[in-house]
Order: sequence, then structure tokens, then C-alpha cells
Amino acid sequence: AARERRCKALKSVREAKFTMDMLLTTIDLYSAGAARAEDSYYCELCQQVRAYIDRHYADPDLSLGAVAAAFSYSPDHLGRLFAKTTGDTVLTCITDRRVSEALKLLEDTLFNVRAVAEAVGYANAGHLTQLIKKRTGMTPQEYRSAHAQ
Repeated sequence: AARERRCKALKSVREAKFTMDMLLTTIDLYSAGAARAEDSYYCELCQQVRAYIDRHYADPDLSLGAVAAAFSYSPDHLGRLFAKTTGDTVLTCITDRRVSEALKLLEDTLFNVRAVAEAVGYANAGHLTQLIKKRTGMTPQEYRSAHAQ
């Protein structure tokens, strides 16, 4: 019985060594191509996130948390991946999209600033006014006057 236990133990050690060797070889092979595959995957993910933001920017509840939930990621994890891959935060992407759409509405419609803010997902017209001023150096009314068609 003791000899049998020693044989089983020796076999387990050999199997473990074989498994460890396979694991190390697999890790070496994976790391050679993983960086490229990972970069490609994350670039595709970020493109999908941007497309999601493009479709949902007008939703006042759109946030990092909402985007992360749509892609089954934790907000922290998606935020880090997005920032590492694109150099921007998800919130910056959402804000940029909303402000761009607001500027188009100011150019192409006669909506007041409150209506424009609501159309792009902001409940507070004052916040949108600050964002437009920061981006363009003009108030929404000045921007509309300068770019009205």
C-alpha cells in the first residue's frame, strides 16, 4: 500500500511537471501574439463603445456605468481599457458627442438652449452653455449667430 501511494505520488509529480511545462510553453506562445490580438480586440471594443455612445448620447442617463453595463464590463475596467486604448475617457467621449450635436442643433435649428440641452441628454442648460463656451469660446447665442445658415 505504501509503495502504491509512492507510485501514485510520483505519477502526480510527473503529471504536474508535464502540466507546468505545457503551461509555460503555452504562456510563451500566447505572449508572442497576445499583445497584437489584445490590441485588436480592445480597438474593436472601443469602436463599439463609440458607436454605442453615438446611438445613445441623447439619453440623460448615459454614463460610464451605463455603457459598461451594456458591454458587460465593470465601469472601472471598461474605463481603464478605453482610456488606455483611445487616450480619452468614456465621459469625455460622451461629452464631446453631446456638445458636437448641440452645436449642430444651434446651427441648424431655432431651438432655445434649454431645448438643445434636453435633445442631447443634458437636463441643465447652464452646464451645456459652459461646455460650449469652453469648446468654442462663445456662448450658445454667439455661436448660433456666427454659424447660422
